This record gives sequence, structure tokens and C-alpha cells, in this order.
Amino acid sequence: MKTLLVLCLGVAVVGADVASHIVGGTEAAPNTWQWQGSLRKLRSSGEITHTCGCSLLSSRWALTAAHCVDDTNLGVGDYEVVFGAHSLSSDNGFDQKVGVSKFVIHPGWNPNQSGFPNDIALIQFNTDVVMNAAVKTANLIDNNDDFAGESNCFITGWGKTAGSNSGLPDKLQEAPTNVISYSECRSRIGSSVRADHICAFDYNGVTGGCNGDSGGPLVCQKSGSNQFTLLGAASWVITGCVTTYPTVYARASSYREWIRSESGV
Repeated sequence: MKTLLVLCLGVAVVGADVASHIVGGTEAAPNTWQWQGSLRKLRSSGEITHTCGCSLLSSRWALTAAHCVDDTNLGVGDYEVVFGAHSLSSDNGFDQKVGVSKFVIHPGWNPNQSGFPNDIALIQFNTDVVMNAAVKTANLIDNNDDFAGESNCFITGWGKTAGSNSGLPDKLQEAPTNVISYSECRSRIGSSVRADHICAFDYNGVTGGCNGDSGGPLVCQKSGSNQFTLLGAASWVITGCVTTYPTVYARASSYREWIRSESGV
């Protein structure tokens, strides 16, 4: 029997793993994925460290996974978000650190149900993020195009790179992937896949998401387009981050009206 893993570090869900890292990826060129953010939270040690990814939607809002911010032991003041970063340990001169004013978790989020339905949330900052050469907003999908069959797609993040027992990389990782259809994803994983999911899969079985990648972006560029489109936020993978199974994302198009109503984006 396959078990699922919620991808975010520090989340314990029986029978599931959240996406925490990118397995089989390579170091991204600095300033390539300008909407990628690092969500960081206070640990018991007193350190604030990377816990999940997120995607910049506007100067005051980002998209992430609900499981990344659903921690009743912490308040918004225990989190910060960094944009423009390449290294987790050092500032490249572009890093912008902002505080959190609130999290908006989808009201249908259910960590105890198969497939982790509605694993999506918004982050509002307490100050503006400034756009520059390293920071810009994502082009959020605005229709029902499922991008299935598209091959110029990427997943990015600071998640684990060699399975759920490995450590986090210091540098931002990227990996090419393919978007597969809902029916193909269910055939590969099972009934935990929902219509409000979108799945990324490497047919070569080399790359995939893992712990620490949760909440981070899946983007695709269609042939003839000059920009990438943000399709979702990383939600879960098969336990162990096995790359012969898809990585499952909350499908942004399914939540487009909710995102707009809550953030104005």
C-alpha cells in the first residue's frame, strides 16, 4: 500500500508526507525564479529557518500550502518571508525579508482527509515587497487550462534533494517536469488525487518534490509564450519522495475566485 507524505517540514500526518524538497534537481541560476519565496518560522531553538516555499502574487500577497501555516502553537509574528534569495545561509544582495500580518487558510482545508483537500493558503505581508531584477510577481493562471501534456514546466524549492531523510540544500533547486492529466495522475497514485489537484511527473523517474518544497510553485511555459504561468502550490508526495510517482499540487485554477476575493489579486 502506498502512503502519502505532506511536503512541509515539521508536519506529522499519519499515512502522508508533505512535499519538502526537490529530488534530482540542480542548482538554479540566481534571479531566475523571481516569484519564489522562502517561508521561515521560529523553531524551539530560537532560530528562524526555512520551512516551506511560496509564490509572490503581489507586493503584499503570496500563495502557499495550508499545511505550511496551520500551526496553532505559533502566531504570525513567528514567521517571515524572504524573496530574492538564492542561498538560505547568505544574502546575495537581493534578499528582501518581510513580516507576516495574516494567513488566510482555505476554509475547506482538511488535514485528516485523504488527499488533503484544499491545501492552499494566502500570506499577507506587513510591508510591501519591492520588485527588482531578482523579485517579481508570478503570472497566476486565470482560466481552466490544465496544461496537461506540457513539457516546459519546472518545480523549484529548497526542499530535500535525496529523499525525506536527507538535509535541505543551501541553494535554490530547480527541476524540469511534465504536467499530467487528472486521470493519469489517479492511475499512477490512486483515489487520493482530487479534481482540485494538478500533478507534476518526470517520466524518467529522476526528479520530484519532497519535504521543504511544500507550498512552492509549479510553473509552465507554453510554446510561443514568453512567460511562465503559475499552476499550483506543492501539497503532497508518496512517502519517501519516490520520484516514480507524481508530485501533487493544489490546482490554482480551482481556487482562482477564492484567491481574488481574499487578496484582490
